Amino acid sequence: MKAEFLTQYKIRLYYLLLGAAVTLPFFLKLTNVFVILLCINWMTYRRVSIKSFAILLIPTFYLLHIMGVAYSVNLNQAFFELEKKISFIVFPLIFASPDLLNKKQYKLILNSFVSSCLIGSLLCLGYATNRFFLTGETTYFFYHDLSEIIGMHAIYLAMYCCFSFFILVYYYEANVSNRGMVAKVTYLFVLMYLVVFIFLLSARIMIAAFIVITLMGLLIHGYRGKQLLKMLVIFLLVISLFGSLIFFIPNNLERFKEAINYKSQYTVDKQYGGRSTRELIWACGIDVIKENILLGVGTGDAQDELQKCYKQDENKNWALLY
Repeated sequence: MKAEFLTQYKIRLYYLLLGAAVTLPFFLKLTNVFVILLCINWMTYRRVSIKSFAILLIPTFYLLHIMGVAYSVNLNQAFFELEKKISFIVFPLIFASPDLLNKKQYKLILNSFVSSCLIGSLLCLGYATNRFFLTGETTYFFYHDLSEIIGMHAIYLAMYCCFSFFILVYYYEANVSNRGMVAKVTYLFVLMYLVVFIFLLSARIMIAAFIVITLMGLLIHGYRGKQLLKMLVIFLLVISLFGSLIFFIPNNLERFKEAINYKSQYTVDKQYGGRSTRELIWACGIDVIKENILLGVGTGDAQDELQKCYKQDENKNWALLY
């Protein structure tokens, strides 16, 4: 009976994880349903491997949010924050459970996630192309204008595409290394497509993280395989490619110039938005932290406290934030 129950649990777990992976890139509300069902499913099992206690440190972040509800004024926002961050406690508990799925099942879940990201990106490009022919505007190919059709924030979609890229790289040996040239060329084309799409999304933090991880991976792979010279050549080629995608995509060039405040052209009094706005928010955030140094503000009160800070400050620039 126990063995049959465990088998049924694993079957449910597999299909629920598969559903969450497939819907994550562009059906987020449906993903939330799968997360809730995963939580309910785990509650029927409730086992955690002693070897996996390290992963249980992640839910500490969620538990702090639960504690913060006790002294929140804005309870509606507090419970909304708990709902948004429930994955911080659900997934660590699920994956800390012993002997769940086999490698083949995990691989299928990850590859399904990649496929879903590719479909979502094609929908974005299809919409952008359609809008371009109707309006002649190229802005639909960049940043939030590119991702809006599937209701996804550009930074999150870029993060998912980065993860998809590294999943494909990780499974290269198993997927295509022993196949023909057509399969290898197709695989390479998909990788290049993801790289270009990531740069079109123009999410600076994800582009920077993607570049750093890729270059570090190349050097580590070359060192371990004793092919350091070969990897250095590829390293330089990759830098050239990434540099070209930054400098020859106008939206990227402008956003990276803004990030470094090129020639001091991007202060709040000269150009509102992006970096300049964040500097104002960070300054006020530091003030709020100083005033609530021990316990912080309640889980639902962070934005409210920032808004108060914006309104109280005499600097006219704060008026832009509310």
